[in-house]
Amino acid sequence: MPRVLTFINIVLAVGLLACIGVTAYSAILILREAIQAQKLDQFSGVAIGALIAVVGTCLTALASLYTTNRQAEVTAFVEKARVNAQEDLTKLQEVITARLDKLRADSAADLERLKKTLDFQTTAHRELAGAAAMYFYALRSSAIDTFNGDELERAETRMIETSRHLTYVADSFEDDWLAFWQAAQAIKRDAKEHPDPSQRSLVVAKGMEGKDHEKMDLRDGYASLKEKAKRAVS
Repeated sequence: MPRVLTFINIVLAVGLLACIGVTAYSAILILREAIQAQKLDQFSGVAIGALIAVVGTCLTALASLYTTNRQAEVTAFVEKARVNAQEDLTKLQEVITARLDKLRADSAADLERLKKTLDFQTTAHRELAGAAAMYFYALRSSAIDTFNGDELERAETRMIETSRHLTYVADSFEDDWLAFWQAAQAIKRDAKEHPDPSQRSLVVAKGMEGKDHEKMDLRDGYASLKEKAKRAVS
């Protein structure tokens, strides 16, 4: 701990000690002369009393100076401790603020990534369900009306184009979508390969009922796929 005593305080302390020493020495001299003379006259008594009073005053002043300096030391120590505590608190606040800022930045980045992921997933479900709907209704139209191979090929192309979105959907949805596509392809293929063009619509109708394909009833498969897509984007 640094000393608080200044140069002036040191000079005062040394002066008071010197004063005490000189006064005490003078009193001793007077007292010795009185002892040698075997008589203590009135002047000597007054002088010794005055010297003793001076010594007392000097001691009191020295004690006051010491007390003042000790108080100054304590005050300086307390002030330094307060400043150090304030600096530590400021540093701690800076660290906490920096960590909170980083946490907010990380949270914002995570939220943005989550938002983008959800946007991709929503778009993927809509595109995949839309392609499946196009294929289903193209087959349905061929089943209840005239077989239209060109429309089915456009639906097939749409399925191929939207298959890139499978990356952003759950495995269960991907499996159902691919199963629907395979079933729809099988119906289209069987119809196109039928030698009698007038019977191709009937082949499609029977295929959509699931009578010719064990894997899936196309209508039930499409209904399930559409419901899962709705839940995913809601």
